[in-house]
Amino acid sequence: MPRLNYHQVQLLYEVVRCRTLTAAAQNMHISQPAVTKQLKALEESLGVRLFKREKGRLLPTAEAILLFEQTERTNASLRALNELADGLRTGTLGRLSICAYPAITERLLPEAIAAFQARFPKVFVEVAIENAEKMLDLVESQQVDLGICAPFREMRNVTEQHLLDSTIVCAMRSDHPLAGRRSVHLSELRDAALTTVGALESMPELQALLSSVESGRLVHARVSSSALACRMVQSNGQHAIVESLTAASIDAAGLAFVPLETIPPRRIAMLRPSLRPGSSFTDAFCGIIAEQARKLRVEMARRTQAR
Repeated sequence: MPRLNYHQVQLLYEVVRCRTLTAAAQNMHISQPAVTKQLKALEESLGVRLFKREKGRLLPTAEAILLFEQTERTNASLRALNELADGLRTGTLGRLSICAYPAITERLLPEAIAAFQARFPKVFVEVAIENAEKMLDLVESQQVDLGICAPFREMRNVTEQHLLDSTIVCAMRSDHPLAGRRSVHLSELRDAALTTVGALESMPELQALLSSVESGRLVHARVSSSALACRMVQSNGQHAIVESLTAASIDAAGLAFVPLETIPPRRIAMLRPSLRPGSSFTDAFCGIIAEQARKLRVEMARRTQAR
């Protein structure tokens, strides 16, 4: 059974592409008689005619075109394989997998990913939006390169880098009498319709606070997004418990954000699996995220302090 070797594949490719034996010989750095001899041997080995002459030019047969097309695909795959190897060696090609909770993906990640891809345009970035429990599981099991969330338990084989603190705040109209306060207690909102965010209600401190003020009569709505809660305040003039990270991520026209008393800030961190092989572009992305977080801290402080 005839087998094509690399030299024969290259010969076929050059002759089909150049359509003359002279040009093919020049590209392969061999003589024209050698090309003629090798081409004849290839046809005899395969048992098919590959070329016919017409007005001094070689015209490939249908069989030669089929082989040429497969050669093109093989060459493309080989080029891609070499690019991948070069990219992995230089840190300019690969995959970066990230998991984060919604407030991070809305505000922190878009600009960071844009800056990252400007430097590493061939790195594929994959972002999963998960709840905190799922994210910690993914990082701890070494399934992602990076997790960004508020860790609430100890983890094994995970390194942690603090990014920023997100304060729990009350969103209200900027003309509300309490909007000028440095902080507000939930009991001061007894007469106001309040919207809460489901993910924040899981915080033990907020759970205790809501229980102490009979939240059943206080909370009029519960939503899954801090951004939606803020939009509702803009629409109906009521109040919402959100986090300052969201407050710095939306169009907050007409809103004020006053920190809630007795609720500690949530610590947002980058979590990296220590057993997962690292890469230079993962390090670069972490540096970009850290810089974006620094800018966001300034914006968060400005919005929660502006009265």
